[in-house]
Amino acid sequence: MPSTEQIGNVSTERYEQIVVRLREAVDTMAKCQFIIGDGALEIVPMQEHGGRSVGDDLFGVSAWLHRLSEDINIPYNTIKEYRWVASRFPTQHRRSGVASSTHQVLAAISDPEERRAAIKNPPLDERSGKRRWTPETTRQRAGYHGPGPETVQEKIEAVHDLVADEQVTTKVATDLLRRPSVAFKTMRDDYPDYLQAA
Repeated sequence: MPSTEQIGNVSTERYEQIVVRLREAVDTMAKCQFIIGDGALEIVPMQEHGGRSVGDDLFGVSAWLHRLSEDINIPYNTIKEYRWVASRFPTQHRRSGVASSTHQVLAAISDPEERRAAIKNPPLDERSGKRRWTPETTRQRAGYHGPGPETVQEKIEAVHDLVADEQVTTKVATDLLRRPSVAFKTMRDDYPDYLQAA
């Protein structure tokens, strides 16, 4: 009997079929990005920071990458990024089936041996029970922390998490109330309307 469980607008079975197809597309996309990065790297090899190669003209790396950008109709910064990632993961250290975005984030690991070991050893994904990279585990492995709270409510919740200890809460509240604008707004907003009108 087929499952009637839905994931979004499709059945679980159809979802799994789509995931297989999209993983193939992600793998193809990674290969294409490395092809572009390798081409850019061949045209303009990476240099030591501040160094110049023999083939540089007066304009240098930037000019050649801008020209390549125009000739293949891919944004300059995209080519620059693909080139850098390709330099950090030479062909023998790339992982098939691993998204280019994973390679890109892990490329930030400065030690080459650590970077190469990292890409080969994905963490266990608790949801699927398989060893694989997710955007979150990739960022964590590279030492990035997720984006901070963005909305007012998220910020309020983050502050509440940080001031769970009563001593900390008292100290923070005291410090905040020393700001005249905060104290004024707090007093004004906490008074009933009939007292504010008086």
